[in-house]
Amino acid sequence: MFCLFVLTLRGIKTRTYHWTLLLELACMALWVPPVYAIAHDIVQSPDQVLAKSTTATLAFCGINIFFRLMNAVGNTLLLLDFKFWRHNRPYLSLPGRAAYTMAAVFVFWTYPQSLDQEYPGRYRWRFC
Repeated sequence: MFCLFVLTLRGIKTRTYHWTLLLELACMALWVPPVYAIAHDIVQSPDQVLAKSTTATLAFCGINIFFRLMNAVGNTLLLLDFKFWRHNRPYLSLPGRAAYTMAAVFVFWTYPQSLDQEYPGRYRWRFC
């Protein structure tokens, strides 16, 4: 929520994707120790039947890490000034079009309002 808060308050001209990228990576890193602890317990006793709560916890952690990774990729693309109009180039190959479409999915997942931003962007290296 804090990443979305930072993105919302900064306005259209000022870009703060570097801060939200760092926050997303920090949040993703916080989910690694619980997954490691649960996986370590599973490896220590392979003959034991997994409880439903353990399976649900691993699924929840995995989904959370996946969405954090999607946000981190989207923020990285936004930090690199992803240009939305390049997917319509006539000489672009089919894999290139697929790559631009996938990049657009990550960008729009992370911050759909980025379509309204002006180019070139103005980055603000201070936090607020």
